[in-house]
This record gives sequence, C-alpha cells and structure tokens, in this order.
Amino acid sequence: MSASSTAAGAAATRAADLTGDLTRDLTRDGRDPHLVPEDWALTLDPQEWRLGPDGLPSRRAARVIVLTGQDSGENRVLLLTGHDTADPSHSWIFTPGGGLRAGEGAASGAARELAEETGLRIEPGDLEGPVAHREALLRFARLVCRQSETYFLLRLSTPYAPSAAGWTALERDAVDSVRWWSHDELVGARERGEEVYPRALPEVIEALGRGWDGAVMDVSDPGDAVEPEAPSDPRARQEQRLAGHGAASAPSRVDGSTLSALRPRALFPAASRLDARPTIGVLALQGDVREHSLALEAAGARAVAVRSAGDLGARPGDRLDGLILPGGESTTMSTLLTSFGMLEPLRALVAEGLAVYGSCAGMIMLADRVQGAAPGQSFLGGIGMTVRRNAFGREVDSYEEDLIAPGLGAGPGDPLRAVFIRAPWVEEVDEGVEVLATTRSGRAGSDEGSASGGRIVAVRQGPLLATSFHPEVGGDHRVHGVFVDMVAHRS
Repeated sequence: MSASSTAAGAAATRAADLTGDLTRDLTRDGRDPHLVPEDWALTLDPQEWRLGPDGLPSRRAARVIVLTGQDSGENRVLLLTGHDTADPSHSWIFTPGGGLRAGEGAASGAARELAEETGLRIEPGDLEGPVAHREALLRFARLVCRQSETYFLLRLSTPYAPSAAGWTALERDAVDSVRWWSHDELVGARERGEEVYPRALPEVIEALGRGWDGAVMDVSDPGDAVEPEAPSDPRARQEQRLAGHGAASAPSRVDGSTLSALRPRALFPAASRLDARPTIGVLALQGDVREHSLALEAAGARAVAVRSAGDLGARPGDRLDGLILPGGESTTMSTLLTSFGMLEPLRALVAEGLAVYGSCAGMIMLADRVQGAAPGQSFLGGIGMTVRRNAFGREVDSYEEDLIAPGLGAGPGDPLRAVFIRAPWVEEVDEGVEVLATTRSGRAGSDEGSASGGRIVAVRQGPLLATSFHPEVGGDHRVHGVFVDMVAHRS
C-alpha cells in the first residue's frame, strides 16, 4: 500500500471520528439547526459547499505551500493573513488555496487559487504532492463548516512579489496581507497565540525544507474533536451549543486551536474597516429576512442577520447602525424575543436612539399602544401611535395598492406599490409623529378612515420608521433607501 493511500485512509478514519453520531438533531433539509441557519447558502457558495452527514456545510479544498530559500537553508513560505468579516477580531494565518469547483482536480484547483490569491501562474504539473491532508472544522461568517484540504508543495528559487489583482470581492474584504514568512516568524506568531492553519505548519515547512520523502502528512488540528453528548432537554441543548460550552468531562468539537467560542451571530459579513456602508441588521427570528437583506444591499447598506442578543451590541453603533423588524406574527415575535433574551436589550437600544424600521408585525412591535394585543404580549414601543392588529382582515383579505407618499419618494407620477398581508393600520398618532402615507381606497378606504378617506400606513418618529405593508416583496427599494439614509445620517 502506498504512503498516499495510507494517509488517505487515516484521513477518512479521522473524518468519521470527527463526525461521530451527529445526525440526531438534523432538520428535514439536513442542517444542524443550532449551528447552521436555514439561509446558510446566502453566505457560502452552494456550488462548492454541501451539507455533510453531521449537518454542517462541507467542501473539498486544495492549498499550496510555496517555499523558497532551500538552497541557503533559510526557508521562507508565502502566507496570507485574514480575518472573519463577520467577526473582525477573529484572524488567522494561512496558505494560499480554496474550494474546488465541480469536477475540478485538486492540483488544478490549487494552481487556480494560487494565481487568484497571489498572482503567480503555474501549471498543475509544477506542483509536488499531495504532501499533506487536513480535515478541518472552522468558523467563518458565523457559520461552522467542515473542509477537507489537500496540500501541494511548490518550490521557487527566489521569492516574488505577490499581487492582489485577482482577488475576489470577499478576498478584498477579508484578506489583510500576503507576504513571505520565515520559519521563526511563524513559530513566534503561534507562540503569541495567533491562529496558524494548519497549526503544525512550522514543522511541516521545516520537514519539507529538508526534502519531501513522498509521504502524505496528516496535519489535522487536535482541536477538531468530537462534540460532547448534548443534554437531553432541547432548550438546554440549544443554549449550551450556542454558548459554545461542552460537558466538562468531554472534549468539545468547538474548542481548541481551530475554533474559538461558538456564538452564531450575523449571517451576512459585518463591515470591515475598508467598508464605509452602514451595517443594518435584520431580525432573523421569522419573516422575510432574505428579502429585506437583499433590499438593504440594493439600497447601499451592508445587511446582517440578527439571531441573538450578542448580535445587537451594547449600544447603537457597537455592532449595528440600524435594525429592521420584518413582518411575521407579532405575538410570535414577542415570544421569541423574550425566549432568546433579546427583548430588554432591544428596548434599551431603541431608547438609546438605535435606528429601527418595522414592517407589518414590526410596526406593531414599535407602537406605544396596540389594540387587539394578545394577553401578556410584550412590545418594544418607541413610536407614539396606536396600532390595531390585523386591521385589514385575515390573510384572504390581503391586497395591493398604489400609495402617494412623497416622504418615501413616491409622487403622483411614480406611486409606491404597497402589499398588505394581515396588516395593521395606525388609528392615531401623537404629536411629533410624521405621517408618511395613507391608503387612498382599497380595503382601508372608508368613511371611518382618516380625513382623506384612508388609513395611516406609514409613519416616522425620530430614528424610528414603520409601515403597515411589505416593501421588501415587490422589488421597489425606496422605503429601504429612506431607512438607509436615516441610518447613514445618524452614523
């Protein structure tokens, strides 16, 4: 049996050990519901990533260890330093490389990625190896993923000046530097606690610098261990895994060198230091999270999905410049906010001046007074208005109407198409609340409505905006544009 096949067998065994019995909690679509959000494919390229048997996104990748200086005995290796755009404090040092495309061989993918990330163009045949293999568990953009990595070796007689001309948008956002490192520099970085992938890279470089012996090294990190047995109570199990804590007597899959404390937060990347766009969260407990996020991006903001109190930050501008409360069902939203410990922190942020836009159920949550509220239902408040829940009727009574709303950029010649789905309306507003839109006819147009014959369906008070309708579903981003402008002027 060859050294390569032996290493491959060992890697397969290790991958099985890493997976363990992790299928017990998977959703119908095969996700780990605690570690992988439903819309994970908006962050990771589904052409490269597939859900594995443990419910985590997985992919095959190829990387290149580029060495120079072997003749002088002073080995130097070309490495990148980058950070998680959803958690800029999480940074690491790594080799050039990336995910393989469908049908692409490992050597071809390694050569392509090397050209993209460093500007060096080679043929796959110029590479030696595979020289190493790694089964990795990693965290990126608040997602926990698995990656099966194949490493190749490229020897150069002299260093070259790497180029960033071929970087993708994600690489421009996430990569901080690409340069040549000495063995001692790399060891020093690791000793200072900086994350080096793979952790054994200094030893690998030292061994390869003496000449490759043909064996495929297993460089999987010891931190990629099997997670502990989850508690039997589903709620306790979720809280434990979200906090990243395992049983004291067992090693944690999310502990060690590869993964720091696991607290899934924003789905979309947070702003990097090079991105001047405002960061606006979308409460991702229910409703049109994807549609609002796409509308925000189209309106010039960076969208992040908010799933926990930690995503909110301690004060406005800490993690978020603004927040959207999407439609859904207000009693469910209230219950979920309370259950996840988000209600009081969010109330505090609203009181401190965080810009918030609520659509449909979100409008109800922002109201100081609510007619038809369920017993014990909690609200955020903030806008001095009285809102009637389900005022437009049941779902079968849903309808669309063109609104004239100059404050939302919709004049008589270019009205705003509004979609009302089990929507509330505003019965009355306090002094200081700006009415932005009223219905003209439709279900709400009646003698019992406002002086113009309709109902109030859009208001603003300070940094708070609310609409009865769903602007995210029609492809018209004017309402989101108004909110982005509100946020930008306060940031």
